[in-house]
Amino acid sequence: MINVEEKTDEELVVYIREENKEYFSYILDRYESKLRRYLYKFIHDLDDVDDLLQNTFLNAYINLQSFNSSKKFSSWIYRIAHNLAINLIKKNKFTISIDENELLAFKLESKISVKKEFQNKELSDQLSKAINKLPEKYKVPFVLKYFEDRSYEEISDILRKPKNTVGTMISRAKDILKNELDQYDR
Repeated sequence: MINVEEKTDEELVVYIREENKEYFSYILDRYESKLRRYLYKFIHDLDDVDDLLQNTFLNAYINLQSFNSSKKFSSWIYRIAHNLAINLIKKNKFTISIDENELLAFKLESKISVKKEFQNKELSDQLSKAINKLPEKYKVPFVLKYFEDRSYEEISDILRKPKNTVGTMISRAKDILKNELDQYDR
């Protein structure tokens, strides 16, 4: 028996592959709430989110042998969830909703100067609408960065885009949001 808390995700995956597949339940424990929150940003139907989450873990378990343990496991499993979500999004059009607590935690590192730190409900609604207007190619990296707190490198792995491209996409998303919010200030 191993001490799971002392193992990194990557070490745990190696142990699961080589020693005991039942330890995959610890992967579920580590990622269930994180992935549920991420998927819910795009898909607001809890049944759809649960189905996507189940399919994410099923795909991860089935393909665990193909995971490169020299890479970050979190990027790999987010990529699986991302692909499944994008497939569902292509079938249906989903929107992002931001609650006030998330807005207070929202950490834009840009030129966006939003008065009163998003405490205004009307502004919260405007920001949600502005984010939903973003093209998918900008919305996804933006959400990964500012709502899932992923690094540029992780987003690069998840989206399979160069890190510089990810930075450009996030920068463009912030510029679009700034323009939308500037129109709101008028």
